[in-house]
Amino acid sequence: MLAPDKLDWHSRFWEKVDKRAPDECWPWTGSRTAQGYGKMQVWVASRGTWIATYAHRLAFEMEYGSFPESVDILHSCDNPPCTNPAHLRIGSQRDNVMESVVKGRWVRRRTTVTERAEIRKRYAAGGMTQQELGEEYGLWQANICQIINGTDWYRPKVRLKTGSVVE
Repeated sequence: MLAPDKLDWHSRFWEKVDKRAPDECWPWTGSRTAQGYGKMQVWVASRGTWIATYAHRLAFEMEYGSFPESVDILHSCDNPPCTNPAHLRIGSQRDNVMESVVKGRWVRRRTTVTERAEIRKRYAAGGMTQQELGEEYGLWQANICQIINGTDWYRPKVRLKTGSVVE
């Protein structure tokens, strides 16, 4: 027989939600991913094991019922820790990307050679996180990580006659 706490993840879930007015975001107060999404371990009896899942997916399932694992649950509020079912809907990765473009969250910004060198130097000096550098330069933390590690997709434009780099 399973312990009651394994079976009753619903009550454990709501203990970790800052439930506010129906139209407001309900932030997850438990553990989060690096991207800010709530996460929780739940017991899956059919598998006989614990699984880690996103809090907003659990909130959606509790409100609207089960859904295929292959679909994404999108936030209309663009707030990753939000678990308010009224802010959640089924969608695809394509839907999510297209929505981020429309809302201006998907920004492609070219960095200059000088900016990339400055980012590397400032990060190496310490005192600033990749997230903080990203906010300052208008880039995602993942972009900063790629710049620091030299795995960014920067391809300089080079003048063929002189060999000089064009910013």
